[in-house]
Amino acid sequence: MKTTEVYIISLPIGNDEDISHRAKALLQSAEILIGEESKFLSSFLKRIGIPRKFQLFNEHSTPEDLTELIHAMKSVETVAIVSDAGLPNLEDPGRKLIPALLDSRDFHLNFVPGASCLDAGLALAGFSTRPFLFLGLVPRDSDERKRELNKYLNLGMTLVILETPYRYKKLLEDISQVLGKNNPRRVFLGLNLTHPTEEFQFRGKISDLLKNMDSLPKAPPIILIESK
Repeated sequence: MKTTEVYIISLPIGNDEDISHRAKALLQSAEILIGEESKFLSSFLKRIGIPRKFQLFNEHSTPEDLTELIHAMKSVETVAIVSDAGLPNLEDPGRKLIPALLDSRDFHLNFVPGASCLDAGLALAGFSTRPFLFLGLVPRDSDERKRELNKYLNLGMTLVILETPYRYKKLLEDISQVLGKNNPRRVFLGLNLTHPTEEFQFRGKISDLLKNMDSLPKAPPIILIESK
């Protein structure tokens, strides 16, 4: 029985030089390359010298698109899957594609490690990671978000949260309200981590961070809240 080799490849989250030799070779040789957004992947491939065709699977893809894509993947020997940056299957459309592949006996999944905002945040924050809890993207609604934060803050773990460049300031305000003024738990905010320029890091009381929040740029964030 023929099995398609599928490679889940982590891409750089800010610095093209973080791409591994193995990842670059697979991006070039895979018969089918699946990405998240055309603009990002096309630009990235040109920058690393691999301008090639690819297919898309993202939040706009329908169940019919998924069926067609899996059918096409069964007809080749190698497939590469990437997201816009970092690790596929972490809060991106890979969450739907990869489980569908695992449900089939026609695919063998391989992991090609590389950059991950989760790893970067944990390494740079300096908070305890035993244990930590990855929340990913929390609800957009402020009240619902506060309820979720309250629930997880009481577990006593370091929390790792992702958010969009356009909404992270609102999230920080909600975190401040949930923690309260006198809570000693520190927060870490990383913006543009691993980018060659304009990287920002903060660790300390959230009240100190909020004082300067108006000056912070719209940039990809990762937020950690220290364990009790």
